[in-house]
Amino acid sequence: MAANSLQPAQHHHSFTESDVETENTKLDSHASPPQKPYSSWNRLHHKASHKLVNNFLPAYFVNVMATGISAAICYHFPYPAAWLRVVGLILWALGIFFFLCGTVLMVISASTVRGNLVKFHTDPKVAPFMGCFAMGYNSMVNMLYFVTGPSFIIGIFVLWWVSVFLCVYTAVVIFYFTFLVKTSTKKHFSPENFHATLLLPIVALTVTSSAGQLFAMDLPHRNLQVLTVVVSYVLWANAMAMSFIVLSLIFYKYLVHKIPNTTMVFTTFIPIGFLGQGAFSILLCGNNLHQLVPAMAAKLAGLEFTHNMGQTLSEAATSIATVLMVVCSLTGLFLISFGYFNTCIAVASVLTKVLTKNPNPEHVCTSGPFEGMIRFNKGFWAMTFPLGTMAISNSELGKMYGMETFKAVGAVYGVATVVVTVGCCLGFLYHLARDVVECFTEEAH
Repeated sequence: MAANSLQPAQHHHSFTESDVETENTKLDSHASPPQKPYSSWNRLHHKASHKLVNNFLPAYFVNVMATGISAAICYHFPYPAAWLRVVGLILWALGIFFFLCGTVLMVISASTVRGNLVKFHTDPKVAPFMGCFAMGYNSMVNMLYFVTGPSFIIGIFVLWWVSVFLCVYTAVVIFYFTFLVKTSTKKHFSPENFHATLLLPIVALTVTSSAGQLFAMDLPHRNLQVLTVVVSYVLWANAMAMSFIVLSLIFYKYLVHKIPNTTMVFTTFIPIGFLGQGAFSILLCGNNLHQLVPAMAAKLAGLEFTHNMGQTLSEAATSIATVLMVVCSLTGLFLISFGYFNTCIAVASVLTKVLTKNPNPEHVCTSGPFEGMIRFNKGFWAMTFPLGTMAISNSELGKMYGMETFKAVGAVYGVATVVVTVGCCLGFLYHLARDVVECFTEEAH
């Protein structure tokens, strides 16, 4: 799930006829018999292994995130339809395929290519995208819960704890070794190098938090429900605190150095992700507390403040639950509102690259039906997950309070997410086909 605008620049090398001729010349100089040129299949294998193994990047998991959240949106669309659930299942299957392929490639790359495992943990341009692995995994688990429901709830609970480990590992261990540890080989960051990708290890916390809140009330025991809600809230609280710190640095960069260049402009969508996902998590938390507190009214009898409320224990529990739900809802609305603002900033940033008087022909189409548009690159994937988080948070708020406006806004965000995801999948297939054709046409020439 990689994004060109999200990954460091790499120099890809493929075997061409000139390479073969050079190699044959060297062989001739050593009086060796001439070698046959590399076949098309060999060139394809060389290019694939070079790009997918030697230069594997955790950013490749962004397509898992995109298909996963698009599947969830279709499966639980604000205005449901049977065919949308089918589309959701198809996207989920595609996401599982991407996730399994990406995981296998990551393991092979980390175990066979020297230095890659360290790079995945310490390189500021690569390591933040390990958060995509955790979020992609969680997206697949969420859809599994939607499909199986309470019938597989213990299995979902176990898989969720794996997600907790992954998100804490990326948000604490990888973040620490990437950005905080001082080593002889690391250089200090300059303000212009603060990109929104720094948020990725932290956003994983909000994704796991919302997943826990999503299934908590289906757990069979009250203690497990309370444990899941509390752990999920702790993850959410840490994510919010850390994200706003990083976001302040990003906006400082925007104010001083202005919006990113064309290759990085789609990263302006990333801050929307933690706002939308954070809102979704805290809204679910409020809903869960509204159910948990009255059910645990007997345990409130030992709290001193409940004796001074002038109410019966049951009434006091109901009042506390209502207050908690309202506070969580207002917090969620606050995050959603800031998400609207960041959506406007991100869309405006992209439009400035499209509507500029002197576009860069390297990044903008100069002819054809897409003339004037930004050339498709893997950075387009950066739009999908953030827009999807706004879709599910708006839809949840609308469902909780029966407000059609938020359901409609959630539907708009949801349609945008699915359209962009499908477009990115088509672009991915186009570039894949082009690379394959190039390998076979080189021999013909």
